[in-house]
Amino acid sequence: MRYLEWGWQPIPLIGKQPPKSFPLKLLFQMNTPSMERLLPWLPPCHSGNIGIITGELSDLVVVDYDSKDAIAFGEQLFMPTPFSVKTGNSGRHDYYRYPSGAVINCRLGLYDQEINLQANNGFVVSPPSLHPKTGFTYRWEIPLSELSLSDMPIFNPTWLPPLLKRTVRKTSHQYVRTGNSAQDS
Repeated sequence: MRYLEWGWQPIPLIGKQPPKSFPLKLLFQMNTPSMERLLPWLPPCHSGNIGIITGELSDLVVVDYDSKDAIAFGEQLFMPTPFSVKTGNSGRHDYYRYPSGAVINCRLGLYDQEINLQANNGFVVSPPSLHPKTGFTYRWEIPLSELSLSDMPIFNPTWLPPLLKRTVRKTSHQYVRTGNSAQDS
């Protein structure tokens, strides 16, 4: 499997989620989980869907567009990449190399759009998985056999909007939160 050859860490999925018994948090702490380590957690009725862990562990940052409008918006912000997946719901996943020395976590709703960032402590559904609601197959827009890992651009953290800082201040007997840090998870 090309995913393993390139150092990407696959995980089993039921629909779009790992099995409940699957130790996803443990995998995020491993340096290099192998298929031998993953197989014992596959349920007997595994649907065949596959995810890929994102972030430093797999050297991947994935921009996840959930609509055609989000794709059009994102094309103005992010560098094109030949590593692009057509998702099962008219969305797209654009894959980038994780930048050395950076700390990039998952973020939701970038630029108030249907654009999510999958990075540290995240994962994406990957081809040839089936979307659980539409039944459509996730597929690479360019087959991986035609690509080289050296073709994948490095994600630039300056493409991201700044995070709003969360501050807590005390007013009489209650605490009031200001700002919004929910984007960074």
